Amino acid sequence: MDWWVGLLVGLLQGVLEWLPVSSSGQSFLFLMGFFPVSIAEALRVGVFLHFGTLLAVLVKFRGDWFKIFVELFNRRLTGLTRFLVLASFVSLFFGGLIYLSVYEAIAALAGELASLLVGLLLVLSGFSLYVSHKRYGEKFTHDLGWFEALVVGWVQGLSVLPGISRSAVTVSSLLLSDLKPSEALKTSFLLSAPAVLGFISAEVFLHGLPADPDFLLSATLASFVTGYYSMEALMRFAEKMRFDLFCILFGLIIALASGLGLLI
Repeated sequence: MDWWVGLLVGLLQGVLEWLPVSSSGQSFLFLMGFFPVSIAEALRVGVFLHFGTLLAVLVKFRGDWFKIFVELFNRRLTGLTRFLVLASFVSLFFGGLIYLSVYEAIAALAGELASLLVGLLLVLSGFSLYVSHKRYGEKFTHDLGWFEALVVGWVQGLSVLPGISRSAVTVSSLLLSDLKPSEALKTSFLLSAPAVLGFISAEVFLHGLPADPDFLLSATLASFVTGYYSMEALMRFAEKMRFDLFCILFGLIIALASGLGLLI
């Protein structure tokens, strides 16, 4: 794939990462729909595309990350750091199991079947948003205990699957734990960094780089710049939109179109 394709999918990733619509699922559908790539390549590129938005999170919340690293170094963990560490370990363990056992099976599917799966998982993401969109808790992340960390880490691990929106399932589970909406969004951002770093490292270690270096560089730069500068604006936009309905309707459209393709 050429550098300009990386630029396009990087821009897509930078915008959609902050919205609960599964950026990996959308990039998968985009690559499969418009470019001659295999399912396996589309899946692997979708993992690496998160590197640029990972850098955006690290830079945007550099003050929070500095405090977290100081606490880890001094081994004096506050409630927020303790929650992030436990939830991240659960995400990496459970998500790693899915990655090692399920990804190869998805890559072996026919194109229409893979798109059908992504559509159905988008519907599931939409339902997770629907059950929590009217929750307005008053807790902060440091008020949450080990059980909430296990649940949030588990659902974030599920987002390894293309079509499961990481932001949707983590924010939904945090809201259902009675967290303040603004606190849930920030915590979801912070949770993304160790999970994304772990899965990208595993992908590179197991299979090497998923595409041409020029493609990866342009995709990373595009997703970093777009993700960094659009983060706050898109989250304000997200608060006014019913993305639960969008995920459900868009997922149903993809699933129905793919189902018809299998029948024809």
